[in-house]
Amino acid sequence: MKRHKWHHRHPLAISLLMVTGAVSILHSNITTKAVAQQVLVREVAKVIAPDAELGDQLSWVSLSRDGSILVGGAHADDTLLAEGLAMNTGSAYIFERDLGGPNNWGLRKKLQPFDPTAEDFFGWAPAISGDIIAVGTRPGGNQAISSGSVYLFQRDRGGENRWGLVKKLTSSFVDVSDQYGSETELEGDTLLVGAFGAGQGRGEIHLYGRNQGGTDNWGLINTITAPDSARADSRYAPI
Repeated sequence: MKRHKWHHRHPLAISLLMVTGAVSILHSNITTKAVAQQVLVREVAKVIAPDAELGDQLSWVSLSRDGSILVGGAHADDTLLAEGLAMNTGSAYIFERDLGGPNNWGLRKKLQPFDPTAEDFFGWAPAISGDIIAVGTRPGGNQAISSGSVYLFQRDRGGENRWGLVKKLTSSFVDVSDQYGSETELEGDTLLVGAFGAGQGRGEIHLYGRNQGGTDNWGLINTITAPDSARADSRYAPI
């Protein structure tokens, strides 16, 4: 399972219940790793998608630095399309603390790709920083089987708290089984996207800048590979 994106300075931690899709929000007294042996943990909330179904697997999570927004990916959610039910298209849910009452984690919006495709697994590896949310797909992607992609959403895009789509990112060098979007890391105006299957399994990290090539363009700055990587190392999946 992917590591959970929460900051150790933060008083909130996340635990997951994977089958039906629930996220438990825990409060602990951890401030540094050094005191982890004396931690006291209590559950303060359990977050469940209002339209959750068995097998949706709401589980991939990212918590904003100030602890007010939680993004949960349900990569196995299905979508009813004109041609029928598309399995595992995926979705992501944005929950806000105090929305609907003190310490209530209310649903702000459900995110879905504009181009849902069966087995895309949208909701993989979400990340949030400031007013931007990144959501990966794995093993999806419409350019090649298992190539992958990352969708970027902005908080006030299209209106206040609308979390509208800014851009869909794909690798410039698409190949089958790249698994681009298998890991994301977002900090300020910098986005890292892992592609652990790229280069015959050697793995790659793609570095993007928010204003690279224009305002909110999220252009590619560099693609990073290890100089001593070997085939099937997959060392660039976790970031």
